[in-house]
Amino acid sequence: MPDFPVYLAHDHMQRPEDYLRDLEGGVTGKIVHLTVDSWIDAPSQAEYDHAYYSYDGFRDRGLAALTNLHEIASDPANKVRVVRDFADLETARSAGQLAVIAGNEGGKILGTNPSLLDAWFPIGLRHVQFNWAMANLLGASQSEEADPAQPGLTEFGRQTV
Repeated sequence: MPDFPVYLAHDHMQRPEDYLRDLEGGVTGKIVHLTVDSWIDAPSQAEYDHAYYSYDGFRDRGLAALTNLHEIASDPANKVRVVRDFADLETARSAGQLAVIAGNEGGKILGTNPSLLDAWFPIGLRHVQFNWAMANLLGASQSEEADPAQPGLTEFGRQTV
């Protein structure tokens, strides 16, 4: 372990062997994006296309991914600690565990209710990126941010923040 902490700010690798490889490589912790605002591994192109502009299934896929993270962390052999508060960062480092901050790349997991963020927090979600490649209820997409006609952060986004 290096003399200083090393954190990855953006990662999608979520298998036990990925976490162990990170730890063995000197990584102290990382934000793992459980899902993105698209269905990357959809069973068909039609389902992928539908998910791109809808909110169908995002909450369920997010909950399944977060549940999987907790299952991985429950096995001491995986050396993973899910970060719930600041102290967990140092506790993980001292215990030789990888500190994993559960996040999501985009806000579709919140559905249409900004108060759902309050439901995600107790089960371990600590980071939500406003958007992915397309606009969502939180705000404009990455490709639209320079367009003055786009809302940037929406009213829904402001309520969520």
